[in-house]
Amino acid sequence: MNRKIGFIINPIAGMGGKVALKGTDGEQTLLSAIKNGAVAESHIKAKRALERLADIKNEITILTASGSMGENLCKSLGMSYEVVYKLKYLYWYRGGCKKN
Repeated sequence: MNRKIGFIINPIAGMGGKVALKGTDGEQTLLSAIKNGAVAESHIKAKRALERLADIKNEITILTASGSMGENLCKSLGMSYEVVYKLKYLYWYRGGCKKN
């Protein structure tokens, strides 16, 4: 039996707190966080979580969002996955966001 597990990464989670902001809601706040040296780190914890499933990776399918919200990590770890949500934006960068 192939089990399904939902897995979503908030790629900007924690960025505001690292530079004494109260979150990163809104593009201007996110850009301020980046300007002050914040870097995305949520993918590191997400990778650790998925690596713990390595022994059963042939028995599960990860349901995730496209790109940096899960797909990229699942692909890099050789996990079986299905994209159930396509991102509106591809990624954030210093000048704003790159639209899909």
